[in-house]
Amino acid sequence: MNLSASNREPQKLPLFPLNLLTRLGPLALVRGVRIRYFLRFVPSPKRFLDACCGRGTASFFLAQLGLSGMAVDFSPEAISEASRLLAPFPSIEVRQADINSIEPQGNFDIAVSWEMLEHIEDDAAALESIRGNLKMGGHLLLSVPCCRTLLSIWDEYAGHLRRYEVDELVQLLSRTGYQVILFQSGLTAWYFAVFPIAKMLARMRKSSWDQKTANEMTKKSGIRLLSRFTIFDKPLKLFLNVTLLPFFLALEAISARSLSRGYSYHVLAQRVR
Repeated sequence: MNLSASNREPQKLPLFPLNLLTRLGPLALVRGVRIRYFLRFVPSPKRFLDACCGRGTASFFLAQLGLSGMAVDFSPEAISEASRLLAPFPSIEVRQADINSIEPQGNFDIAVSWEMLEHIEDDAAALESIRGNLKMGGHLLLSVPCCRTLLSIWDEYAGHLRRYEVDELVQLLSRTGYQVILFQSGLTAWYFAVFPIAKMLARMRKSSWDQKTANEMTKKSGIRLLSRFTIFDKPLKLFLNVTLLPFFLALEAISARSLSRGYSYHVLAQRVR
């Protein structure tokens, strides 16, 4: 199976509004571009579940594309951030909850799990819980950190319990009721531009977090570093996007051509049972 390509005909989707160049930083916008790319292979999605939403960036981009849905996270800090970002979208419910505690509804067209699975001890149970909230034939858009060779102090700081290899992730999805549709590498911009700085900061602050559990570190993982790169004022955000975004997007395009490049795996999978 060719994991890096899909036989599906991509759908046409609206472009993101240009004013996002002054609202979000380049790394966040790269995430939005990746989400939009994968969403093109999902037939007519309307409702989404953002599982462990962090500060709500994925939900924000899905709302920009006309979808409604629900964003959940167990962290009160993350929910506070997400509520502010998603306030302009009344069609999105923001809820503090553990993903495994949500009663299966089976009414979502697509679920997004972006850099979440590596934080959860029982990752198979989390995938099964998400599957129960998808319609039969619904889709999961998954992003996880890749390659055990990249394990570092940053993973401890972020609350990561693991990184994934290709075969391991494909088999996990198959066991939990999904069929892989599209599988690519991504977040190359993060790896080259931010990862070295992130590891340095983690080492410098190790005395302040070394005794904390992975669960405690996870509570702020989705908002801790990302917020530092998305709270610039509008002129600075625009400057960073004009100067860095084309380079970051070029890196993403390169990484998408090979599973051996990148910091994360991005997967589109379909519920088959």
